[in-house]
Amino acid sequence: DYDYIEENVAEIDLIRLIKEAESEQNFPLAIRYLHYQNLQNLHYKGWIEWDPKKTNQHFINQIKNEKLSRMFSNNTNVFNQIWFGEFKIDTSKYEEYKAMFNQLNQAISA
Repeated sequence: DYDYIEENVAEIDLIRLIKEAESEQNFPLAIRYLHYQNLQNLHYKGWIEWDPKKTNQHFINQIKNEKLSRMFSNNTNVFNQIWFGEFKIDTSKYEEYKAMFNQLNQAISA
């Protein structure tokens, strides 16, 4: 249930959900979960204050670190194109995008 996950993004096991979506080759859903994982990690590190009512632009504006803000903005654009724009991706393109989301997670935890 997307609403439940969104309401509780700080507590959800997103790694499990990402792996499930990947095993079903549901790449748009995996990208959605990777986006949530970025938000979750930004929240854990104190870069944003999670609130499901806030927009991605709110979160971009909250991130004071310019590099992280730019990376999150780029990832948000990918998420929006794939999830809302229904932009089709194959395994190769998914792996490319997944690397972007994981790169942000690494930068957050550095």
